[in-house]
Amino acid sequence: MPSFLVNKVALATLAGLAALPSALAHGHVTSWQIGDTTYAGFNPSNSAELGSTPERATTNSDQGFADYTSDVVATGGTATSSDLVANATAGDTVIVTWNTWPDSHKGSVTQWMAHCPDDLCAGTAGADMDWFKISQSSYDESSDSWPTDYIAENLIWTFTLPTNLAAGQYLLRHELLAMHTTGAPQFYPVAIEMQLESSGSTTPSPTGTFPDMYTSDDDMALTQNIYGGSALNAEFVVPGVAVYDGSDATVLNWDSTGLENDSTGSSSTTASSAVSATTSAAASATTSSAETLVETSAAESSIQSSAVETSAVETSAVETSAVETSAVETSAIETSAVETSAAATTTNAVSETSTSTSASASATASGASGTNLQTYTGAIDGISAPSVTADGDQYTCNGNSFNSKSDALTRSCDVQRNQCLDSANSKANDQVSAAMTACETQATECDASVSSARRRDMVIGRYAKRAF
Repeated sequence: MPSFLVNKVALATLAGLAALPSALAHGHVTSWQIGDTTYAGFNPSNSAELGSTPERATTNSDQGFADYTSDVVATGGTATSSDLVANATAGDTVIVTWNTWPDSHKGSVTQWMAHCPDDLCAGTAGADMDWFKISQSSYDESSDSWPTDYIAENLIWTFTLPTNLAAGQYLLRHELLAMHTTGAPQFYPVAIEMQLESSGSTTPSPTGTFPDMYTSDDDMALTQNIYGGSALNAEFVVPGVAVYDGSDATVLNWDSTGLENDSTGSSSTTASSAVSATTSAAASATTSSAETLVETSAAESSIQSSAVETSAVETSAVETSAVETSAVETSAIETSAVETSAAATTTNAVSETSTSTSASASATASGASGTNLQTYTGAIDGISAPSVTADGDQYTCNGNSFNSKSDALTRSCDVQRNQCLDSANSKANDQVSAAMTACETQATECDASVSSARRRDMVIGRYAKRAF
C-alpha cells in the first residue's frame, strides 16, 4: 500500500475521512515535466485548480475510466484543444505525476503519439488521428508485479521521447490500464499537445485509431484474468499496435516491456532491483505505520465503520473480483482495523459464518434471484443506479459478475456516477460545474448506502479465509 494513503489516515479526522468522495478511488495527472520545464496537469473535478495546461480536458480520470468502445478513449474526453502547447526536444525525459492511484488497479502502462495534421493539433479530435506507440510496460514475472504497482507506490512515470521523429506538433498520450475486474478492463488515458523540435525524419509504423484498436476480438485486455498466476500474466499481450519500428523511446523506471500484438516471443525482462527494493521498503514502512496508527487510536471501532469504509484503499477495491478483494482485505489498515475492532463485532461476524467457503458465501447472499438489491434511488437527469441481482452466491450488475454483494453494489454506483458526469458535461458551459458537483454528491450518497454490505463482506471474508 502506498505511504500517501497512510498519511491521509494519520492526518485526517475520522469525520474528514467519512466525507471523502468516492472519486478518490482513481486519480488524475497533476503535472508533466518535459526536459527542464514543468506543465500543469488537469483536474477533472476542478478544472481551474492547476491553471493553464497542455493537457486536453477529460472527465474520466477521477470520476471513472474511459469507455474503450467510444471515441473518448483516445484522449479521455471530447476536447479538441488545450490551453497551451508544451515545448519538447527529441529525446527529452518526460515525468508524469499522478495525484493518486489505487494499488488494486493493475495493468500495463503505454505511451503513444499522433502527428497533428498540418502541424496544428487544435481543432482535431484524438479519435480522428493515426496513433503510434512509442513505449510500453507490462507484467514482470520475476517480481510478480505490474507497472501500475510502481505508480501506486511512487505516483510518477518516467520515459523518454523518441529521437528520430520529424519535427512538428503532436499529441502525446499516456495511458494506464486496470484489469482488476476480469472481462471489464478500464482504460485511463490522458494526452497533451506538444511542439516537438527534432531533426528526425522517421515515419512511424504501425499506426492505429481509437477505439478500433481496443475493440478487436484478439484484445487480451477484454479477457485477461490477472489472478490466474504469473505464467498467465507473462503471456499478456499489451493492447493496441506494437511499438513502432525504430522507436528508441525508453521507460526509465520499469524494464519489463511485455508482449506486443505482432510478437512471437516474450520480450519481458526483469524489473530493476532498485524499483523492487524501493517498493518493498515502502510497503514495509507503510505496514508498520498503519499498524501503529490503528493500535494507538482511541476510536478503533469507529475506524472500522468510517476510515476503512471510506479510505482510498477500500474504495479502490470495491470494483474488483473476489481474489482482488482478498488481496486488499489483507492490507495493513484493513487488517488492523478489523482485527482490533470491538469484540462484539468480531463475535457477531464469527457467529454469522461457518468454517466453509460455501457457508460464508451463503451468509452474504440476500434477496431472491432477480430481485434488485440496489436500494439507492437517487436519479439526477433520470439516470438511476443499475440493478444488482443475486444468483446463488454470485451477483450481477451491468453485465458483470461479482463474488460479493458490496462489489456489485459499488459497480452500480460507479456506473451511475459516470453516466451522470457524461450528462453533466453535455450541458451548457455555465451549467457544467454545478451539474458535476451534484453528480459527485449523488455518488457519495450512493456509495454510503453500500457501507453496511461492504463491512459485512469484509468481515465475513476474513473469517472465511481463516477457516482454511
